[in-house]
Parts: sequence; structure tokens; C-alpha cells
Amino acid sequence: MRKAACQRGGNSNYLAVVRLLTNKQPWPKTLKVSVDLGTTCTGVAWTRPRKPVQVINDWPGSGDRGDRRRTRCTTDYLREVYAHVKETVERQMGLRRRTGGSWVDMAVLFLFSVPTTWTRMRTINAFKDIVRAAGFGTEGSRHNAHVDLTEAEAAAVTTLKTSAVRFTAGSLFLTVDAGGGTTDLALMRITSTDAAVPQMEQVAAVRRVGIGSTFIDAAFVRLVAQRLAAWPDIDRLLPADVAVRMARSHHFLNLKHKFGESVYMRSVWKIPMDGVSHAFTHYDLGIENGLFLVTK
Repeated sequence: MRKAACQRGGNSNYLAVVRLLTNKQPWPKTLKVSVDLGTTCTGVAWTRPRKPVQVINDWPGSGDRGDRRRTRCTTDYLREVYAHVKETVERQMGLRRRTGGSWVDMAVLFLFSVPTTWTRMRTINAFKDIVRAAGFGTEGSRHNAHVDLTEAEAAAVTTLKTSAVRFTAGSLFLTVDAGGGTTDLALMRITSTDAAVPQMEQVAAVRRVGIGSTFIDAAFVRLVAQRLAAWPDIDRLLPADVAVRMARSHHFLNLKHKFGESVYMRSVWKIPMDGVSHAFTHYDLGIENGLFLVTK
């Protein structure tokens, strides 16, 4: 299993921070923890009164590949997320060294998002049960867990609060929330530009389409496989999963993140081939010194 959560401040981290900045619960002494479950990773952010938002980026890996029912698997996963969030907050706040105060005694509010396509209350209620079964909102008498904004709504709120464009009441804007597996579109109208609590209304139904960054990975794997298939004798000399390894490497991830930036654009990108010798070169295949060459 790949690491459980975002390591590079991805879209899920972004939405987790959004919910902390836009949450309007009047609990001034409450520790707030926001959790966003994305297709490719999980984002968690937390904050205390009058303190900056902190994003959890250091996550443990796991080799457990047990075959379980979906609800059990989700519960087990969230239980591990909860345990890591608790341990991180306790360590950073010094709760383990402090006498007279503990995680259980604190007022803690957990904020969760739901996918835009979840329109049935039965599905949302089932998710709420899973959240509580995993430990969120149940360990202390002042712990609570709320299922808050949808992902598309969170993206729209962020646009209103952080955009360099100055909006006025009645302005329309379209947000495009491009995630790992899906992309959400939301057309909104601004009803209040109050800096503390901006407000908006939905003009058109939020729409989700099956387009995301994982499609880039799949297309790259196909590109590598097609190129290698033209040289079967050479293909047999390389690791069977070399295409997948490259698509999951931090080199390819960095290329995706930087692609389009003028200072990073070039005619040829060179991606290391995991498991391939640096001495291996095959110009017809587009491989040079163990590097896979990709052109625009």
C-alpha cells in the first residue's frame, strides 16, 4: 500500500485547510481538525484559537493488504489516520509532557468533507457512522465530528476568500477543482463580500466529471508500454513493471507539478527508470544512460 496521505501539500491538503478557514462554529477554545479524503491521498490540517493552520505532511507507510469489506476497510484506514493525527497534535502541543491536561480533556472538532457525487443521505449517514467507529468525535466528552462542505463547495469558498480578483455582490464565478480521480465544476453567485464570512449561492448544479491527475499516470504507462512493445527483445531485459515504477516515482510527480511553468519547460524530459542500469542506452527506444526520454 502506498503512503496513506499527501506528502507534498496536494489538493486534499488544500481543501482541509479551506474548511478550517471557513468553519463558523462559535467554539473559541476548540482545537479544530479537518480531514479530506481524496482519490490519491488524504489531507489533514489542524489549528488552535489564534494560531496558524498546520498541515500534517509526515505520514507512516503500511504494507497491510488485507482483503476486507469496503466499510471495514474504510473504518480501519480512518482509525489509523485518527491515531496519527492524535499523536501528531499531542507531540506538537506538548500534551504528553504536560500535567493536568490531555487529548481526551480537550475540546476537539473534526471536520470532514464528502464527495460532490454523494447525494443520497443514506450514503452520507453511513460515512458518518464510519467516522465515529474510527474514533473521531468519540474519545472525549468534548470531542465532535461534523461532515461539512462538499469538495466543490470548499473550492468555491476558497476562490472567494483568497482570489486576487475583487468580487462584488452579484458576481458570478466558475470554480474547477481538479483532483486525482475526478474534477468538480461549480457555478456560484456572490451574495455577500464580507471578509470574515463571505456568502454565495449556487447558480447551477455542481457537476463532477471523471477526469483527474491519475489519468495522466495511466496515459504515461501506456506510452512507455507501447514504446517498449516495439522492441520485444529489449523489453524482456527490463523490469516487467518499469512503466508503473516510473509513473509512481517522485521524478514523474515533480514533472507533472512543474509542467507548464515557463522556467521549467524544455524540449526533452529525462525520467530515471527504476531498476535499469545507468549504463543502459537504446536511442531507438528513447533511453539514454538509464533515463527515459519524453518530448512535448
